[in-house]
Amino acid sequence: MAKSLAFGLMACALASLAGCASQASLREAHPVVDEATKQTPDRVAGCIGDKLEALSSVSHTSISTDPTEAGGFRISGHQMLNGLNITPDTILLVDIAPEAGSSRVQLYTYFLTRDNWVPQVVRSCL
Repeated sequence: MAKSLAFGLMACALASLAGCASQASLREAHPVVDEATKQTPDRVAGCIGDKLEALSSVSHTSISTDPTEAGGFRISGHQMLNGLNITPDTILLVDIAPEAGSSRVQLYTYFLTRDNWVPQVVRSCL
């Protein structure tokens, strides 16, 4: 019992230090990137997903791309440690929604570094 309590407290401490959140709570904040592009949602999602995946071993992030019911995509990132998710919480979220002849791309994250590479990756695909 004491070991499981200690593990639970350690997991909560790690999650709070990482600045993690649920997807819903990330969306409550203003997006770090909120831009339109003439590219289709699948093209933008492919570009962003591929670039984030390529950097996932450096950023220790597990990236997943999922289609949405509205015809867009959701890319989410979860913090990893030695190849395992350390928390189920989302540290970055990219919503890609179709708009008339274009796509709306919104990035939500608490995972900002000095060089802000996550917004740079997203903007490079617009």
